[in-house]
Amino acid sequence: MGVNTKYSAVIFDLFDTIVDFHYSKLPLVTVNGTGVHTTGRAVYEVFSAQYNGVDFERFYDVFKTSFEEFEELKRSDQREYPNMERFVLLLKNLGIDPGRDSAELAGRMSSAHMNTLRLGMEMGYQSRGVLDALHGKYRLGLISNFDHSPTIRSLIGDLNLTKYFEAVIISAETGWRKPRREIFNKCLDQMDIEAAEAVFVGDNYEADIVGAKSAGMDAIWIRKKGATQDADTTLPDHVITSLPEILEVL
Repeated sequence: MGVNTKYSAVIFDLFDTIVDFHYSKLPLVTVNGTGVHTTGRAVYEVFSAQYNGVDFERFYDVFKTSFEEFEELKRSDQREYPNMERFVLLLKNLGIDPGRDSAELAGRMSSAHMNTLRLGMEMGYQSRGVLDALHGKYRLGLISNFDHSPTIRSLIGDLNLTKYFEAVIISAETGWRKPRREIFNKCLDQMDIEAAEAVFVGDNYEADIVGAKSAGMDAIWIRKKGATQDADTTLPDHVITSLPEILEVL
């Protein structure tokens, strides 16, 4: 690998780019006779210690639908909301009136969810070699859509990734989600570089590629098996099928 003099910086997406998520590593529970890998049981244990009149299957149904509502809210305006708000919504959907006690409970439910979700997060097996190859040749940054920044900060520390990235931008801290250009601009500002100096690398076409291009950056799309793009959308500058292939581009 040489050095692509067009760029001084490479900025990465986190999940499914640098870090993989494996649902199979979450606890396996039985719901309506079917095994499901989920954080739901851990969250339910926190909930049921305070409210014991709801059985798990009823809770799990609302757990899922509340998540779908929460995700749709975020998609609709590309804003980020604290993960705790998902569980405030869940409690409301269970008929529990909001208040200080339920807000405190929602916070504990969110912590249980995140602690369990963390079990599924692992460094991609080829990621460290790529980062080692780029580190020192390019300035590196990271932008992640995630609604609980302490989880990301601790994950980056646990995986010994801090040394690679001079800027780590998390949607929970900016209030904006990719593809909004504001979150990309935050990273560029923090690194004190112009958009034309950087290339963004990610797997999600709309969030990563359309978002980066809207901010004036070049973009490398890691096109996973089965992924598609709309014919009328912005084109990536490069398309690869696995992270190590960026070493052939840069």
